[in-house]
Amino acid sequence: MPQSNILHVIFDLTTSKIVLELGDQTATGAGYVTITTPNNDTTAEITLASGSNNLTWSSYPEFTDTSGEHLLRGLWSFEWREGASDTTTDAGLVTVNFDAANFPASTIEGNVDNRDSIISSSISMTLDCFSSELSVIDSTNYTIIEASPSWSTPYSNTVYSPPNVSPLSTAITVQGTSVITPVYTGTYSSYLTGALSYSWESKDLILGNPITSVIIQDDDANIGVDDMSKFEVFSEIDGGTQFAIDCVSTSLCQIWECIDALNIRYMDLSCTNERLAKIEKDKLERAMQLITLSENALKCGDSDKATSYIDEIKTVTNCINCS
Repeated sequence: MPQSNILHVIFDLTTSKIVLELGDQTATGAGYVTITTPNNDTTAEITLASGSNNLTWSSYPEFTDTSGEHLLRGLWSFEWREGASDTTTDAGLVTVNFDAANFPASTIEGNVDNRDSIISSSISMTLDCFSSELSVIDSTNYTIIEASPSWSTPYSNTVYSPPNVSPLSTAITVQGTSVITPVYTGTYSSYLTGALSYSWESKDLILGNPITSVIIQDDDANIGVDDMSKFEVFSEIDGGTQFAIDCVSTSLCQIWECIDALNIRYMDLSCTNERLAKIEKDKLERAMQLITLSENALKCGDSDKATSYIDEIKTVTNCINCS
């Protein structure tokens, strides 16, 4: 039977499974594993076929916490060997420290079964009512123990607008800062989706990774670092945020410097130049009309008119920077 010296352990938090693969790209074969969980429960010897072996949590109650939904945190060991069950050809012990220090715990709410997520997101929003721009900022640190993720399902941050406001939703597909414009009075909500994959190898122990691999016996004399065991985690994203917008009052504050400056010009000219003062007064009256119109447009979610009113206020008051 072909020999190999690698045990690939996958904690698939997205499907509630532990996946074991015995073999590598060139050599696969049947094998056997005994698993000891963090609370020292030990499974009976499990037969491994070549390829993937899916151990669903619901079939192994010792894998989960008291809720029966979340994988136990702590030190796991996988004692494996290849060959016939009554002999030992290649054998090894792989331990994985799946604790909250290495993999911070959080829970995805709202699913049929609440699954673990090892990522807690950091989403924020900032608002510029004067330019009618909402900045959505994802500052989440997606790196875990020196490992950057690959995305097994694409990253998406969907931002939902208040009711009756177009667009009803905006899909953001790149992490970082994205701008939504125009925006209106109401609550904006973001919701992250996607699944991440992290991978470590026992040869990377120098980086402090959570996996160790101890070879007990080896009938293949060519074992080396490329034969060491691997550990992988699949996880969904847990996160999102809400942001309440009241551009009616905020816009007034941001535009106020422009209006106030226009009023000061009018007052100064009223004592020195009646003709110019009349021009500034007309501008001031028009600006106040536009403020009322923009308030009503924002309340009613009329984006085009609200934007045009604010732009005209900037023009009328010669406002370059009102913040």
